[in-house]
Amino acid sequence: MIPGSATAAGTRRYAARFSPAPGYFRSFAQLTTSSIGLGTYGGDADEQTDRLYEESVRHALTAGCNVLDTAVAYRHQRSERVIGRSLAALIECRRVARDEVIVSSKAGFLPFDANYAGTVWEYYKDTFFRSGLVAPSEVVAPGHCIAPAFLRHQIEMSRRNLGCSTIDIFYLHNPDAQLANVGAAELYRRIRAAFASLEEAAAAGLIRWYGVSTWQGFTPADASPDALSLDGLDRCAREVAGDRHRFRAVMLPINAARIDAPCRERQHDRFDALLPAAAERGLMVTAAAALNGGRLARASSTTALSTLTPAQAALQRVLAIAGVTVALVGMKTSEHVDENLQMAFGGAAMACVGGQSEVT
Repeated sequence: MIPGSATAAGTRRYAARFSPAPGYFRSFAQLTTSSIGLGTYGGDADEQTDRLYEESVRHALTAGCNVLDTAVAYRHQRSERVIGRSLAALIECRRVARDEVIVSSKAGFLPFDANYAGTVWEYYKDTFFRSGLVAPSEVVAPGHCIAPAFLRHQIEMSRRNLGCSTIDIFYLHNPDAQLANVGAAELYRRIRAAFASLEEAAAAGLIRWYGVSTWQGFTPADASPDALSLDGLDRCAREVAGDRHRFRAVMLPINAARIDAPCRERQHDRFDALLPAAAERGLMVTAAAALNGGRLARASSTTALSTLTPAQAALQRVLAIAGVTVALVGMKTSEHVDENLQMAFGGAAMACVGGQSEVT
């Protein structure tokens, strides 16, 4: 496995090789992060999509994007493996170093393995149930689990897939998927147990930090008091690890289609803005689906006088929101990477300072 993790010195070194517009590189826990990250959710679980992602990951890392996001369940583990291969290849040829790149993954949904010869159900039985790793009572439809033993197994699976000894940020993947089945009190009990397991993984050097990724947990349509809250999650982290807890990140969909209806959550029986609450706690906030699954990239949202493409205009709106650290975009071609980074670098050619892109 590739040793190490992202560091303050490494990510500063990475940023120093580029000359983007002010504000493109941002700060989280002393790390320097690109404000545009590459997501790997979309696409078929096939070799063609692997090749596309491999091209875009390599191009992004050498063009000024040092944030890569994935999940065990994405494309039946193929997305993690593509990142692992791409990162290893660039490290071997000294185009990047491990301490320059922030890698995040997630667990929560029972994953399938694209290399498994049988059916999904046979894989579940062989991997999770017959071994006693997961009890049926710990799984909630649609195949969701955050039990400690399951999370430990998934961290090891992610480490192998990514080829990284340490994952920088490991998210609970949509824990709110269990809310309707188990209720708020039981869900928070499960989250506390999950956080305790993630703290142990961090203490062992398997991950650096952990977080919560949710599609609608912070943005319930009816503003239910049972929705996830930063207060509740912060309380869980402090109950298991005190002030030295490693709960440091949240991920949720933020895009131009949602900006007019800001993401809000119920805290202390009143509505407070989520992003200032996250900033107060020093949390990294990642805007998932920054282009709304590519739909905003195809929208006619710019004026005739604008020099921005629809994708660039949509990204600009997200990155202008105070409190957003990184906007994630699924990019499967070098052309998409260039278009999305062009806004920050002022041209299609994202040249490094002095034309030098090799790690020195």
